[in-house]
Amino acid sequence: MNTTDLRAARRLAAAARNLTLAGLCLAAPSLAQQWVEAGDGAVARSFPDRNASAVAELEPGTVLQVIETSEGTRPFHRCTVAGGIQAWVHGRYLAESGVPGVLAVTGDRLNMRPQPSSTPRSMPLPDRLDLGDRVELVARADASLPLGEDWCRIWAPADTTVWIEASTTAAVEDGAAAASAFKAATRTLPRAARKPGPKAGGDKPAQGGAPEAATPAPQASKPTPAARPGARAALGREIGRAHV
Repeated sequence: MNTTDLRAARRLAAAARNLTLAGLCLAAPSLAQQWVEAGDGAVARSFPDRNASAVAELEPGTVLQVIETSEGTRPFHRCTVAGGIQAWVHGRYLAESGVPGVLAVTGDRLNMRPQPSSTPRSMPLPDRLDLGDRVELVARADASLPLGEDWCRIWAPADTTVWIEASTTAAVEDGAAAASAFKAATRTLPRAARKPGPKAGGDKPAQGGAPEAATPAPQASKPTPAARPGARAALGREIGRAHV
């Protein structure tokens, strides 16, 4: 390789490095404080834009854990929300789990949406459900339909994120207290009822016998457990009418 070719190769390599660094700078989210709280008018959205689908209106004071912050003149925080977020998924990819009020996900990379619709006005949330996940059922759009033809409103997994305009949040000074409040508000899935153990003095299992397996509760309808007291997220607001 002559000198001219060598210089050209070096210029190309330098240009490639610069493009790579520029791409990294554009792609890298700006770091934000870990904890903030919702202010007046805070709305959880499916992507970082005021025109994005609204997932929920948040109660002022709701604790938010910041995962990343978008760049630009109107930044948004991507957050998890104390108390959780409700979303809609289609029953085609859900099945009874054997636990009342809990559904099993039968599809992979399943979208969660702010409305019971797959139209552009109901763009999916940033996170998706994976095959084998279990979710708590809140309501059906039309319970007269088979599950596979209906939309289901669920409590999304606790680590589900939404976008919230940064200007509608406020800094939290006591991070430890915020973390404690966030943990206390975290929802847990209902569990199957277990048969009571033998009473004192009662019959005992034969030596070497296997312990009795847990028996799922009957598939009777049961209201969804209410959110924990003190969870400050107002997340039950339904957006739009249900349709498949």
